[in-house]
Amino acid sequence: MALTFEEVLKLRRANGFDLEMTAEEEEDFRKEWERGQAIFEAEQYIRDREAQYPSIQDQLDYIYHNSITKWKSDMIKPVKDAHPKP
Repeated sequence: MALTFEEVLKLRRANGFDLEMTAEEEEDFRKEWERGQAIFEAEQYIRDREAQYPSIQDQLDYIYHNSITKWKSDMIKPVKDAHPKP
């Protein structure tokens, strides 16, 4: 679960990292935080896929015993179909 911008500021203050910021600096920080959050959320499918792919050893073993075409259709495509790019 991602933190909101306000939660980050609250944690910074609670842990002694309260830097004096002008309103303009705080707005710039907020925009940068929101940009980072948007990227993080847009790339969720990558993290989901990584968790579902078999280990490299298992994939290489599958390629060796079958073929790259079977590996793509049997191991890779199901994961990509389950977690498509947005």
